[in-house]
Amino acid sequence: LPPTQSKPLKITATYANNSTQDVTTQSTYESSNPAVASVDAAGVITAVSVGTTTITVSYYDKTITIHVQVKEIETTVNRLSAGGMHTLMVKEDGSVWAWGQNEKGQLGDGTTQNRTTPVESMLVISAQQLIATPSTVLLPPTQSKPLKITATYANNSTQDVTTQSTYESNNPAVASVDAAGVITAVSVGTTNITVSYYNKTITVPVEVKEIEVKANRLSAGGAHTLMVKEDGSVWAWGYNEKGQLGINSILNSLVPVKTQVN
Repeated sequence: LPPTQSKPLKITATYANNSTQDVTTQSTYESSNPAVASVDAAGVITAVSVGTTTITVSYYDKTITIHVQVKEIETTVNRLSAGGMHTLMVKEDGSVWAWGQNEKGQLGDGTTQNRTTPVESMLVISAQQLIATPSTVLLPPTQSKPLKITATYANNSTQDVTTQSTYESNNPAVASVDAAGVITAVSVGTTNITVSYYNKTITVPVEVKEIEVKANRLSAGGAHTLMVKEDGSVWAWGYNEKGQLGINSILNSLVPVKTQVN
């Protein structure tokens, strides 16, 4: 953990009959060095200062220990932008840093003092809500659909952050997703797409299944029938001595066959 951050424990007991039970709230906790990390009665560990300690967990006659390390975790850079004589940087945690000329307050640190090293701006990019459009996706195999991600901020402003978000499919064998948020169906099944933008993460359920395309139009010939489906494909059946069905054959067909018309 980094200093000031917290993490809850979950304690599970296994009994002689192989049954299990969550005993987090029934256990007791003790930190060997509360100056490094403390732990409360609910099993929530809070980092205090850099160092190591051990959390002792007791439940009736059983005791376990959990090793805790507290250290500064460097946040990596997400984006950079260079102005005429100043530079802006956004870290992965959403904090904004700046350095350079600041006569007009370009750095956003509440001063007009030039800076030769990065200083944290008073702005934090923290979305209150993420919305995916569509919120659920149904696709037939091989078809694709783009997502649109909208962020809402504390001041109620909104922004399209589709290209700034990151995407991951829980099951790429069912549906994959690229860096632009375009989902491509691969095989029948279900999966979730995880969308992340700074401090917010949402999931988009995806179902891939064969979708029957309905007929759009029918036309009856003397002894054969033609059908156009909603997807534009042309199907035919019946008498075919003159090649009426358009299937590169003169064999009759008792069931609909797809013609070679594109």
